[in-house]
Amino acid sequence: MMKINARGGLLTIFAFLMIATLPACAKKVQNAPKPPVLNETHLQLGIDVLAKSNFEAIKGKKIALLTNFSGRTSTGELSAELMAKSDYVRLMKIFTPEHGFYPAIPAGEKVNNSTLFGVPCVSLYGQNRKPTAEQMADIEAVVIDIQDVGVRSYTYISTMFNLLEACAESDIPAIVLDRPNPLGGTIVDGNVLELKHKSFIGIAPLTYLHGCTVGELAKMFAGEQWIKQSAKLNLQVIAMTGWRREMTWEDTGLMWFPTSPNIPTVNAVRGAAMLGTFGELGIFNIGIGSTLPFQYIGLATDLRDKVLANLDASSMAGISLSPCYFPSGKGKFYGFFLNFRDLRTIKPYTQGLKLILAFRAAYPKMFDITKVGGNAKAMFVKAVGSEELYNAIMKKASAEYVLKVASKGVEDFMKLRAKYLIYK
Repeated sequence: MMKINARGGLLTIFAFLMIATLPACAKKVQNAPKPPVLNETHLQLGIDVLAKSNFEAIKGKKIALLTNFSGRTSTGELSAELMAKSDYVRLMKIFTPEHGFYPAIPAGEKVNNSTLFGVPCVSLYGQNRKPTAEQMADIEAVVIDIQDVGVRSYTYISTMFNLLEACAESDIPAIVLDRPNPLGGTIVDGNVLELKHKSFIGIAPLTYLHGCTVGELAKMFAGEQWIKQSAKLNLQVIAMTGWRREMTWEDTGLMWFPTSPNIPTVNAVRGAAMLGTFGELGIFNIGIGSTLPFQYIGLATDLRDKVLANLDASSMAGISLSPCYFPSGKGKFYGFFLNFRDLRTIKPYTQGLKLILAFRAAYPKMFDITKVGGNAKAMFVKAVGSEELYNAIMKKASAEYVLKVASKGVEDFMKLRAKYLIYK
């Protein structure tokens, strides 16, 4: 029941009397339903569709849920809380990925087990990154509801890959609740990962920006038999309604919830797609430790004018580079702030590479292969999925050759992914 104070009550009575005297047509306008606060496009996520059915696909079954702070309904309710409190769901455990349920644990740090809403949380970034047979023994279906960022090296899709594999091995159905790719569904950019460089930051031969939803990726992992015993996998994708491939995140009307410590905003997703791999080299500062991670790039030396002189303006179409001086980590750096203007024309991976090549042209000595540590090289190669690309950049191959290597396999991947697309 609504509570109002005395002053509010008088105002309410006055407003009621005014409305009562309006013509019928005006009353209809006054009584028109208000649009939802967080989702003005009426897009329904996979979790919304499942909940609307009273959880028909999992009703009465013992469930494990892979999720974190980003797994929410279109109105912002945590999927884990919704399931934990539902009379229709028997939520036995919550699997959590890198960074933990609340994405505060830094990249690469172990995540411990915990409890949430009275349900055990089992870390898949602790003692093991794939559920053990024992961890799968007491469940009858796995539900996956987590927000990916559309970048191959982001480990949430690797965790999903491993979990799907565990489902196949244990004959347990897997249900993926789909949600948007924040980069949209049309941007496919960057070379396909070579399987010899497969790792937890590159689990499958995808382009660096794949333009798929998690549901589409799950279908691809199984359909291409990239996961072991994929023929045994009982996979269901509960699709979204109202999502189209050309939609930007802003078009969805959804609120962005941080997916990890350095992805606090959707523009950080775009910055990570553009600059994330190059942070592994240790040459640049890309804003990690600043208030706007992945939206800065700079050096301790001021080369801004030289970089701009070596950068064709058309190569940054849709992206603004604003010269700046920014604090990040333990120092201050000269560089650029990245802002994203035309979200439908950008190709972040290629444009990030062109920006790096402009830095290389401005100061070739910065790219000294003898000063890049073995661990930095290994991480970069894993992230980009190609040692050839590392050598092309660091050994001063022509810009044309670097860009050619960085687009290897894109056309073939586009043909492959067409078989698994759910949305137009």
